[in-house]
Amino acid sequence: MKGKTLLYNIIRCVFFFLFAYSGITKLLNFTEFRRQMGEIFNSGFLMECVIYLVPSVELLVAAFLIIKPFRMKAFQLGFVTMILFTIYIILLTFLSHDVPCSCGGFLERIPTGIHIIFNISFAALALVGIQLEKKCNDKMDKIVNNFTYKNLAQDLPSCPDQAEVLQATYQSGLLNQEKPKTCRKE
Repeated sequence: MKGKTLLYNIIRCVFFFLFAYSGITKLLNFTEFRRQMGEIFNSGFLMECVIYLVPSVELLVAAFLIIKPFRMKAFQLGFVTMILFTIYIILLTFLSHDVPCSCGGFLERIPTGIHIIFNISFAALALVGIQLEKKCNDKMDKIVNNFTYKNLAQDLPSCPDQAEVLQATYQSGLLNQEKPKTCRKE
């Protein structure tokens, strides 16, 4: 399991740095990013949406990777984003010989074919991240669902009433229906 945890953390970190780097680079070079998008979309409403949406989504994915309850959404959104970026690059390659890459930073200098492989590889990594996140969530659900108040009741000797309630709950099979109230020593 430690190997899977290590792989999961590596994938999460790589995704975080990719999306944070890409989003921040676009914002830091916003004028150039806007110019490149203008070459593709010829200005207008669609371009305005894209130039704000793309870095926002990239930074959102990076932020979601940090916040535990949102990690699954981060991997799902990262997967969809990488697929859309790949389709975008393929369409531009077939529609135009002079493809302005607006990825930002070192990613702009990657040849088109390698860029497509890069994006597909990251989409595949996102799928691995999704599977590992599911396993992590399934394991946590098992822990929570198998939690019994029997052990907790034994740890509350200073609250005999609460210990009795917890013990009765455990014995009746009504586990996980209601969380115990905190014990206050007076």
